[in-house]
Amino acid sequence: MNLALKRSRARAAAGLLSGALVLSFVGAAGAAEAPASFADLAAKVTPAVVNISSKHRLAQSGDDNNHTPFAVPEGSPFEDFFKHFNERQRPNNGAEQMALGSGFIIDPSGYVVTNNHVVDDASEVTVTLTSGKSYTAKVIGTDKKTDLALVKIESPTPLPAVAFGDSDKVRVGD
Repeated sequence: MNLALKRSRARAAAGLLSGALVLSFVGAAGAAEAPASFADLAAKVTPAVVNISSKHRLAQSGDDNNHTPFAVPEGSPFEDFFKHFNERQRPNNGAEQMALGSGFIIDPSGYVVTNNHVVDDASEVTVTLTSGKSYTAKVIGTDKKTDLALVKIESPTPLPAVAFGDSDKVRVGD
């Protein structure tokens, strides 16, 4: 297995592990105090943490200043300073950009929660499990305001999943 793939899996696991831990901990709300170690919980939820990669087609912009990191008005003393940087950041017509993120499986049938910005307007979404198996995913729904997205993968067997906690049992601080 190549080093870049191992690192991306490790980042994905670490990135969403904290979110999965919170969800699982909330599910166990009612415990009088926090556990001394999260190792058992981490071992339990790690199989449900996934890597999400997506491809996006970039469109050519007619107005360079509206689609560059630094929109500088014409005649500004900073125009020359940022010109070179903005030219390098300009999207190429039809170019493909990759996005990478993490998520977690919330249902054994293959529903996965991730961030909207990772899959929004993607031409292709791939979900990779901690086992290394990859699936093409379908975006089911997105919410830009909360930056959440739901994607679905098809697996011939049930997948490991985390569970949401009971919001009626959650207290401030959980």
